[in-house]
Amino acid sequence: MSLIRYIDYGIGNRVEDTIYLNKSLKEYPKLHDAILNHERKHSGKFNINDISLDIRGDELKGMKREYYKFIFSHKNSLVNFLPVMRLDGIWCWDISLVFIWLLLIFEILFIFRFII
Repeated sequence: MSLIRYIDYGIGNRVEDTIYLNKSLKEYPKLHDAILNHERKHSGKFNINDISLDIRGDELKGMKREYYKFIFSHKNSLVNFLPVMRLDGIWCWDISLVFIWLLLIFEILFIFRFII
C-alpha cells in the first residue's frame, strides 16, 4: 500500500511507494479518485509501462472537462507539466515529460531554422 501525501502544487505523481497529490484535488472527488487510481498503477520506479500509462491516461477518459477546470483554477498545478519537480527535498525527473519537452524544443529549433 502506498503512502499518500498532499502537497500545494502539481497534480499527481508517484515516487517509489509515495503518491503525491495536490491537496486541492479534494475539492474534485471524482478527479481525485481517478488520479489516485492512475498513480497507484505506476510502478514507483521508471519503466516502459509507466510511460504507456501516462500516454493512455485511461483513468481520465470522460473527465477531461473537470481535469482542465482543475488546472486552470489552480495555477500551481501547471508545475506538473515540467520535466523536473522537487518532492520532499528530492529532485524527481519525469522521463515521459523529458521526451515531450525534447521533441518540442527540437521542433521549435527546426521551425526557426527556416525563419532565420
